[in-house]
Amino acid sequence: MQSVEILKTGLSRFCAVILLAGLLSACQETPDQSSSGKNNQPETTQSELEFSVVQGEQLNYFYRKGPVAAHVIKPITKQPFFRVAFPAGNSGMQIQATNSTTEDWGAVDNMTPIRFESDKERPFHGVSFDVSSAKSEVQLEEFLMGSIRTIRSFKFWAEEALKEFPVTIEKVSDTKVHVVRDRLDKKESYFVSVEVLNGSASVTEDNKINLSSDGEPLQLRISAATTEKTLSPIPKDALFRTDVKAEEETKNVLAFLSYDEKLLAGSWRYLTYFGRDTLISTKLLMPVASQRVVEAGIASTIERLNPNGEVAHEEDIGEQANLHRKWKDQPISGEPIYDYKMIDDNLMLLPIVIDFEQAFGLDALDALLARKTASGVAYREKLLRNLTFVMAEATPFAKDPEAQNMLHIGEGLMVGEWRDSGGGLGGGRIPYDVNAVLMPAALEASITLLEAGLFDGLVDDPAALLADARKTEAVWREKAPGYFMVKLDNAEAVEAITNYSAEIGVPADAALEVVGSGEVEFDALSLNADLSPVKAMHSDYSFTLSYIDPDEATLRRALRVVLDQFPAGLYSSVGVVVANPVYLKSAEARDHLDNDKYHGTVVWSWQQALLLSGLNRQIARTDISEEIRNELIRARDTIWQVVDDNSEALPFELWSWSYADGQFKTEPFGQREDDETESNAAQLWSAAFLGVLR
Repeated sequence: MQSVEILKTGLSRFCAVILLAGLLSACQETPDQSSSGKNNQPETTQSELEFSVVQGEQLNYFYRKGPVAAHVIKPITKQPFFRVAFPAGNSGMQIQATNSTTEDWGAVDNMTPIRFESDKERPFHGVSFDVSSAKSEVQLEEFLMGSIRTIRSFKFWAEEALKEFPVTIEKVSDTKVHVVRDRLDKKESYFVSVEVLNGSASVTEDNKINLSSDGEPLQLRISAATTEKTLSPIPKDALFRTDVKAEEETKNVLAFLSYDEKLLAGSWRYLTYFGRDTLISTKLLMPVASQRVVEAGIASTIERLNPNGEVAHEEDIGEQANLHRKWKDQPISGEPIYDYKMIDDNLMLLPIVIDFEQAFGLDALDALLARKTASGVAYREKLLRNLTFVMAEATPFAKDPEAQNMLHIGEGLMVGEWRDSGGGLGGGRIPYDVNAVLMPAALEASITLLEAGLFDGLVDDPAALLADARKTEAVWREKAPGYFMVKLDNAEAVEAITNYSAEIGVPADAALEVVGSGEVEFDALSLNADLSPVKAMHSDYSFTLSYIDPDEATLRRALRVVLDQFPAGLYSSVGVVVANPVYLKSAEARDHLDNDKYHGTVVWSWQQALLLSGLNRQIARTDISEEIRNELIRARDTIWQVVDDNSEALPFELWSWSYADGQFKTEPFGQREDDETESNAAQLWSAAFLGVLR
């Protein structure tokens, strides 16, 4: 990893006349006005960000100044491309370079904010940067401009995407070419400019761009911009209310993703609001984050609650909202569309409100809940809708505590909580974390809020609702966890570990040693539709430790699973893996949780943060024995050690591993041939490690 000093000088030297036929009238592309100052030097304030992150085979450059925020990506190997992602509208663009290799291309340099007028409601905002190629001739093609959602799934429908989103390519001068595209609803636009600084540019009949110099290495200036609405950044020096001693890179990542309107989930692939990511990150950051950051997280969630009180998982905005409606044969519109299919985030809002009150006081909470949404509904009323929804979801099991009455992921869906990939729950329908932990936690928070009289005046009979909440919570806390218990005799465990170790090429000795001659106990990842347990071990004990206060037997079971050497448990020298399918009978089932799968035997940074935060919570309890407290402290020390040993990977969304020469090796996820998707170089809930106190 490396960091780049904040904003280089001399930004104003970039200035060129823009002629965009059919899109823009004659206008001037200039450095953003916020960068002007004496002698054309940029203003240096804490709100400015410029840093880079190396993630495996990709170089990631992050930039923010004033209304401009951008993430530029250049691969180190594989076929060369340039990708630019903007928080504005969750938009971006990608250009493929041919006739060269990635080794031919130098580093991105001289990143500069640009702003110029458009024929739309808003001006263009974006960035310019310089890059060189060892080649004297290069061709550019496959121009994709619009939604990040489109670009991130480009490899799955490349040919269709290029036809669906045609661009206009225009040679502006002998050295410069513009690529432009209007959004489907014509309300916003996207723009790329490629300028050869030491040669010429031309456009072929089949809409490719040829760039050439007189035998010298090509020197290019690339500019990318959009008219999508910019966000209001939270300055880096306004992120924390306490002194946080941590790597500047992690603080930079958090700053790049923090805005008053919302906290962004991750860059480049999830550069917009995600409910679960927001709530978990806000919880983790609570010990150190400023009130402004925490309120941004909670307010953005409450704003997006539907009339039933359900938390929005994700939003389709900008071009993706247009596409969503187009594919459903609906009138095209860029108005946001919210997705409510997840069942875990509905249960995370009420506990966060309790955390907020404890951190900032009842007066601050009253002031927050007195706010009104854009449609004029008080936050307090919206929060009550969420509480009412939680109570309604909990009622069937409270009345008849049978497994079939617990919360299932949606009918016809393969996903429903944070393990939101096809195989993330091992094929199960009833998740452990949702039912054994998050529902009891949400009910407990409901009780606390009702006891405080937070909804008096909005509820007809607060005392009756409180009594109902107490009875409901007791049933869930006492009955739900037992349905996930798995017990295996020693012979079955030893055979499974021996066979699985051979299958994945990892020695079994250390795993067999920790199993010893005893019985194996753990909580299933989920329950199948027939209510049988999915016998995969998992890291969702992070929720158990962070959201509730379990009994000592549960604590010991959690610690053993988390700390036992993989593949007997989840612990490895590259981190705590989030799933272990060692006891699944079917090879196909095990493959769904392999180390090339998004939620398989891979390490997620935030899951380790939540484990550590939860261990802090449990250690602080006054109702546990000294023996179990000492075990918790040893567990915390052990996990911190492996976190420190792999600190370079912490800002990433997740990572995988390989095993050779007697040791595990960290592997960036998403850049190997068999990896099912790609990970983010900057992730909100990974940066939330900043709030986990040692």
